[in-house]
Amino acid sequence: MERQSSPTPQQCRAARHLLNLKAEDLARESELSTATILAFETGGRSLASRSLRDIVAAFSRHGVTFESTSGPDGEVSSIVSRSQREAVLRAQSKN
Repeated sequence: MERQSSPTPQQCRAARHLLNLKAEDLARESELSTATILAFETGGRSLASRSLRDIVAAFSRHGVTFESTSGPDGEVSSIVSRSQREAVLRAQSKN
């Protein structure tokens, strides 16, 4: 079962690079400081729930979501783009 989740610091940085966003871009779009984004991504700071929601919302506007799936080996987190989700839905509709 998939569910939306908050990004880990590593996922945040990876998603930002996937979208070719600078830390300054994500900071502006999430209304946080660049220092806050960089501190989170390097593990030097944890974020309040509201700040994480703002980051998730910024990525969502770019078509990127963070999902967690429970499986036999435990929790697995992933970054999913809009195009990936659409491809999966098309494949499922063919079956």
